[in-house]
Amino acid sequence: MKTIILTIVFLLYATSIMAADTWSHKEKALAATMSTLLVVDWGQTINIARDPSYHEINPILGPHPSEQSVNIYMGTALVSALAISHFLPSKYRGLFMGAIIGLELPYVYNNY
Repeated sequence: MKTIILTIVFLLYATSIMAADTWSHKEKALAATMSTLLVVDWGQTINIARDPSYHEINPILGPHPSEQSVNIYMGTALVSALAISHFLPSKYRGLFMGAIIGLELPYVYNNY
């Protein structure tokens, strides 16, 4: 888990010098919301992986994923979403992050 977090921090730092354009306060708030939902979903999915009475509905992970596959998948999803957001022009950045938020929110709510 520490390796995943360090990788995320490194990738965010490495890509910060190559942004498409500057981020507005609204875009930063969207990024924080998107990241929070992805991290909460990550934790919920780990709990699902640990409890055999629950099953995961993500077809990529399968009904009973290992913790390792959850960490790899969710870590990649988080880094990818932030990297794509970072490189998108501001015209599309908010729309992309809003779409991710719109996809994640029902899953997080349902898992809660």
